Amino acid sequence: MAHTSDGGPAFPQSVSAHDGGATASYDFVDGSGMSLRDYFAAKALAGMHARDGYDEGQRTPDQRARLAYIDADAMLRARDAQTPAERQAEHLKEFGK
Repeated sequence: MAHTSDGGPAFPQSVSAHDGGATASYDFVDGSGMSLRDYFAAKALAGMHARDGYDEGQRTPDQRARLAYIDADAMLRARDAQTPAERQAEHLKEFGK
């Protein structure tokens, strides 16, 4: 299944650079580590393993891994379909915080 983005890093880091008293902050992304797509797939896979038994098409580890990435791609598409403000409003509506 083709996807256009891996969602970026799952756990981005913010670093500060100091140059004689001036401080500049920027997002540090070096391409290593887990992508958001990998993180979503891991969560989907954990959910499959948490169940008591597997559904048809989830019998082998390869089948479950493929399905986990299909779920991850769907999560990324849903995430990309909303603006950050829309995501925040939805979160506030659902969780009341």
